Amino acid sequence: MTTYLKDNPIKYSVLVGEQDGLDAAKAFGVSSMAFPFTVLIDAKGDVVTVHLGELHEQSLRRVLGITEQLETGKTSLQAARVAINAALQDATPAH
Repeated sequence: MTTYLKDNPIKYSVLVGEQDGLDAAKAFGVSSMAFPFTVLIDAKGDVVTVHLGELHEQSLRRVLGITEQLETGKTSLQAARVAINAALQDATPAH
């Protein structure tokens, strides 16, 4: 992960760890452990979504588009949460 981040700098925090990851997950209310997990937090510090498991690029782009609408005031936090959940549900492969 460290090598990837050196080659692909990003503008948000990334936590890579073992116990630190478990502690962070617990702090965000994740009751069942799954790695990786993604937490998106808005500029006000509100948790927008917590996603357990792998997040593929296409899904992440959809989610980031919705969070951009939230950050620019084009949608509310509640509407963003609903839209993100729907986007992630649509991206979940059927078994």
